[in-house]
Formats: sequence, C-alpha cells, structure tokens
Amino acid sequence: MSDEAAQRGNATPRFILAQGNKIIFTATGNAGWKDKMWPKILEVTGTKA
Repeated sequence: MSDEAAQRGNATPRFILAQGNKIIFTATGNAGWKDKMWPKILEVTGTKA
C-alpha cells in the first residue's frame, strides 16, 4: 500500500463506464463492480461471460 493510500484510509472504489466521450454508467464498491458494472459491460459490448 502506498503512503498516500495509507493516509486516505478505507476508500470505496468507484467505477466509471464511458462510451463516445460520455459517462454511461457508474458503480461503487466491489459489489457494484460484480453485480452491476460487469453485467453492464457485457451488455454494452454484446458479449457473454
């Protein structure tokens, strides 16, 4: 862990999905990545897990 991260303490991760220079979706936290962001990426890209 970097000194900067140690000073910040526990920070919630934030994820941003952009397309065409626009933010189209955001999620926070590890659960937000798994439950919301990842399915959205699959949807936007037309792929399956």
